[in-house]
Amino acid sequence: MSTHTTPAPMSRKTFVSLAALACVSGLAGCMSWPEPKPTLPETPDVPTATTKNEFQALELNHAGWNYDKEHNCFYQLAIPYCLNPASKSYMSLSIFVPGSYFVAKQQGDTWSCEPNEKGAVGDFTIHNAPFVMPLNSAYFTPQLCPTSYDYEGIRRYLQAGFIYVYAGFRGRSSGFESDKKEVFSGGAPWSVVDLKSAIRYLRYNAKSLPGNINSIVAMGYGAGATIASVLAASGDSDLYTPYLKAVGAATCDANGNTLSDAIQAAALWCPLTDSAFGNTGYEWLMGQFVEDASRAHGSWKQALSHLLAARYAQQLKGLGLHTTKGAALTLDQTQDGSFVDGSYYAYVMDTLVSAATDFFAHTQFPYTQTPSRLVEPAFPGNPSMYHVPFDDKTKADAAGSASANKADGAPAPDAKQDGKQDGKQGAKQDGKQDAKQPAAAPAQPQKPADGQGISGVQQVQSVVFENPQSYIASLNKDAKWFTYSASRGTVRITSLWDFVRHCRRPSKAVCAFDAIDKSTPTNQFFGIDNESTLHYDDAIAQVLREHQQEFANDKSYSDKIAEQWHVDIAKLDSLKQTMATRRSMMDPLYHLCSTYEGYTKAHVAPYWRINTGLTQTATTLTCELNLVAALSTYSGIAKVDFTPVWDKGFELCERSGNAQDNAIAWIQAAALEIGRANGANASSGDSSSSESSDNSSAAGQ
Repeated sequence: MSTHTTPAPMSRKTFVSLAALACVSGLAGCMSWPEPKPTLPETPDVPTATTKNEFQALELNHAGWNYDKEHNCFYQLAIPYCLNPASKSYMSLSIFVPGSYFVAKQQGDTWSCEPNEKGAVGDFTIHNAPFVMPLNSAYFTPQLCPTSYDYEGIRRYLQAGFIYVYAGFRGRSSGFESDKKEVFSGGAPWSVVDLKSAIRYLRYNAKSLPGNINSIVAMGYGAGATIASVLAASGDSDLYTPYLKAVGAATCDANGNTLSDAIQAAALWCPLTDSAFGNTGYEWLMGQFVEDASRAHGSWKQALSHLLAARYAQQLKGLGLHTTKGAALTLDQTQDGSFVDGSYYAYVMDTLVSAATDFFAHTQFPYTQTPSRLVEPAFPGNPSMYHVPFDDKTKADAAGSASANKADGAPAPDAKQDGKQDGKQGAKQDGKQDAKQPAAAPAQPQKPADGQGISGVQQVQSVVFENPQSYIASLNKDAKWFTYSASRGTVRITSLWDFVRHCRRPSKAVCAFDAIDKSTPTNQFFGIDNESTLHYDDAIAQVLREHQQEFANDKSYSDKIAEQWHVDIAKLDSLKQTMATRRSMMDPLYHLCSTYEGYTKAHVAPYWRINTGLTQTATTLTCELNLVAALSTYSGIAKVDFTPVWDKGFELCERSGNAQDNAIAWIQAAALEIGRANGANASSGDSSSSESSDNSSAAGQ
């Protein structure tokens, strides 16, 4: 058994400040199997004077602002952001602005507002303040635009000087508006299209809003992080043109200038999957190392798991990822036929070792291990969704992660139990979305305490380890695979197999995201209108086709399985776009890899923050690692902060501190850099919050 070691303490971050100067040229192909290429629409005509007035209906109402005098906050709720919204319930946004940024006059129950040249909150003015867009969509769930106001959740963001934009968007399923009989389309790529429309709306109204319209930040976790990553990688891509046209998204401002839907920064936690490599990556990272109910010894599903793991190595070779020094990231085959060697394997192991080393360098013992389970929403802004019970699918994923920790990382005999698992938290749901009903808000929302916002997780069990020795003993309770030298500050992990067995057992069956029975949220996300759930993964389809005779020896296999994949993948959506196109529209790598047609044809955000929990089982770590590697060699990227967090799961994982406070600090730094790059003026040094700024300016006196 090989040993993976690091000779010296690793830095706190695997990648910090990956500058554009470190870029290398020539990323190789992204696909190694034949499939239809995405259909790129023709480049749209440049708007002319005849189209200047086309979007007048989208002008922001200057006199429509509401004012919270106690907290000095202006806001407008449920503003439609496109001309032809398929769903008014989802396709609208709410804006929350620190009062210091406006000069206002009261007109009845509302206020007429203009940007205040003298307004400032800390280091931000109306020239450099960022727009922040939260995406609460852990499993491609829709996000309702708030229709009511509460300051407590958004307090920390407005006090930081941000303009907070909570935009609704469609989720993984189609649905009906309550006043209409026609179905509105959901799923890929409508979530991204809706948000691009919202971004264009903000830019259409840039003169009426304070803030730097060229400093827009999206933040999300799970599938919300996937959506945010696509937004950040696909700015102004022509691939979305027919969809934007269908909803009446603004294409030019009142002067006829073309509008952009590019954003400048993304803060991501645990991106859920990528459409091209999620299923194969899941089997390579986790599935191939275990025998469970889905991967029983000698079964066709176990064979499929191993074949998909091998296919991932083939895909990776075509993907053409490199280190910042220009070395190719590839997987090599070992004597037993598995692909668990090579530079990419070392990349994965270095990530694990670095995170574990950092854990011991910065963790104080006694240490309380607290596996957590995700609860939507993670980010504030919609008071009616402060507590949304998670569905059975979320419970299963979280329970799988917690059980994996408990089964193979249980405390040593000298560890103390601290707390009991609460099996009654959260209302029970059936985990299914009615195609005829948009998702409803809970009847009795629970507001966050003491203005701290939403945690995004529920703690399920805590274990206290008195010292590093007891923690390490818990990892090695049935086999020695993990060692730590305190004197040298080094960690050794024997193999990826051992890490998976003890810390990251798969909770998903083979075909993790494109399930054989089409039962996952991602299957729903790639559904088409009334066909609410479809297969979408070409790699699985091809493996099934190539090995049908082999699988047919298992009585539980039916050739109809492979047939259904190919039938589904051949279907077109309502705009006559292929499944390959829709996959590309939900894959940030499509715009970051050189042999995709989308390469260099989009404006890619220069600032990225990516955090992931290493013990989660809902996603595959390969997604984050591939994104980081692609960004690290893409020209024009200013900074990628990648933080793999040891002993954390599918949550807003951080090495220390509060996730939202950490993100706010990161956004502040990025926004100031963006402002300087754009020539925006910073405040002269007024460090007061929106509460302590001069309220007479907001009141127009």
